Amino acid sequence: MKSQIVLGEIVPNEKRKFGSLKHYYPCSILDVDGTEAPAMFSKDQIVKAMARADKNPEDVPKIERSFWAQVFGV
Repeated sequence: MKSQIVLGEIVPNEKRKFGSLKHYYPCSILDVDGTEAPAMFSKDQIVKAMARADKNPEDVPKIERSFWAQVFGV
């Protein structure tokens, strides 16, 4: 698995309405046909996705990290 969402990267919700979130976590979705689209997730959506992965560990692909990523902890 090569996909990542960096939780340190935050996008403010600049024109937020009453009750909406102050910020989101951005990422880029790359389809197999090469189509790329931006996406933004709330913290709650990320927490739910992590809980889903915990409940289904057999379905979670192994994380692939390069040698340098392992050395520098990236």
